[in-house]
Order: sequence, then C-alpha cells, then structure tokens
Amino acid sequence: MLKNSSPQRLLGLMLLAFGLPAASGLGAQESSWDARLTQVEGEVTVYSQDEKDGLPGQTEMPLESGDRIVIGANSRAELALDDQSIVELGPRSTFTLESLREDETRFFLELGSLSAKIRSLLSGRVLRVRTPTAVAAVRGTEFAVESEEGRTHVGVFDEGRVSVSGTDDGEAVELSSNQETQVLRGRAPARAAAMRRLLRMRANIGRLRARRETLRRTWKALPQAERLRLRRALLEKRRATLREGPGRRPTAGQKSSPQPALRERMQDQRQNSRRRRIDRRRRQ
Repeated sequence: MLKNSSPQRLLGLMLLAFGLPAASGLGAQESSWDARLTQVEGEVTVYSQDEKDGLPGQTEMPLESGDRIVIGANSRAELALDDQSIVELGPRSTFTLESLREDETRFFLELGSLSAKIRSLLSGRVLRVRTPTAVAAVRGTEFAVESEEGRTHVGVFDEGRVSVSGTDDGEAVELSSNQETQVLRGRAPARAAAMRRLLRMRANIGRLRARRETLRRTWKALPQAERLRLRRALLEKRRATLREGPGRRPTAGQKSSPQPALRERMQDQRQNSRRRRIDRRRRQ
C-alpha cells in the first residue's frame, strides 16, 4: 500500500504515528511582516536582543520581533510592515514590536504617540496595540494612539474600525470613522465620542497616505537571509565604532545616541510627576 508513496507522505505518516503534526516535520514557519524603518528624523535608537546598548536608527534597517524603538525630542520615525501598512512614531515615544507574525501582530506603546495606516487584514488576523492602560484591536484602518502616564487616547480617522478595551480585557468600545475614546488606568474605556483631542494628528495620516503611494512604487521585498545580513552589518559597524573609543568624531549616520534620548525621557517623566504632586497639594 505504501510502495508508491512519496518520501514526504511517508514522513507525514511516520510523524502522525508518533502523535506529531505532519507540518512540524516539514519545517513550516509562521509568516512574518517584512518590517523595516523607512524614514528617520533626529534621535532614533533601536534596541534588540543582540544590541542592548542600542543602534542608531537608519533608513531601510530591518526590524524584528522584540525590537524596542526610542524616539528623542523633536524626532520621529516611520516604519513599514509592507508597502501598504505604515506606522509613524512621534517625539518622545517608546515603542516595542512584541510580535511581527502576520496572523497575530502585537505592538506595545509604552509612552508617546503613533499614527498608522494599515491595510485590511485577512479574516482571522488582527493587529493589537497595547499601552500600560489599554488594548486596541485593529483589522485595517487609519488610527492614532497616544499613551501618557495613567491614560491612553485612541482615535479612528476616515476609514476602518478599532475595538478598544482596558488591560483587564473587560468591556470594549467600538470606534468608527472620526471617533475617539480615552482609557484611564484600571478603568473601562469611555464611550465613543466625536474626535477632538487627536484631530491634531490628522496631518500625520495625510502624510502616511502619500507615503504609502510612494512605497507602492519603490518597495522591494527583502528575503530573510538579506534581512539578517543587513542587521549583522549594522551591529558590526556599531561594535567597531565602540572599539575605536569615545574620542572618535561621529559620522553623519552616527548622530543618534541612545543615552541622551533615554535620559531626556526620564527627566521629563520626573518633572511631570513633580508637577502633578504640586498641583494635588495646592488643590488640597
């Protein structure tokens, strides 16, 4: 009966006999986004498992799951998942690519803001943006998220829908075109309301629409081997710079330093906390 069976079929039958799924023996892999930085302005630093001290962000730098991106003051970064899905990170933002799997994409916006234009996802797929106080589930839309201490604002612009819940996965609020909500720490989202606070980010969406048209014309997919080669090259360049010592003058592509961006963000957080404490004492 098995005389004319192919080697692949025989392997599949053997795996099933041992109680293993046949796909696991054939090296099946989950599909991931071909994510990369597509624009960098000012201080942008990318922290990865291979480089804990951070790498200065550069255009066309491949991004992987687990990468954390820190944006300095008066700075911004644009990253693309493909030629139709773009995210812009605003000044003083800290953002982590928790998972770049296409079937379950997860981002974490610890602090700051993002604007995004995401193409419609296939059925069963979802993109989630998490903050310390909220979770936004997206299936293709134009939206913005703003995360600050103790609260999150989420808004949808001219197309799409977003489901917003607190971090305890309780009651969710559905946002449609030109609506926004606010989520306080430990609370359910406020009712959907006409967009007001996030209207100032509409210009970002207009820029992303134009950028998507540009990417559609210029995008070239990167095979995984090429992505790994580019990341290794950037890592080796960074290590070589560190070996040469602090006395070396930085080149134009090495202006960004991770430490100033982090120190500035931490100082801002401490100052904001002090202001809030002073305001509370005055009200009492």
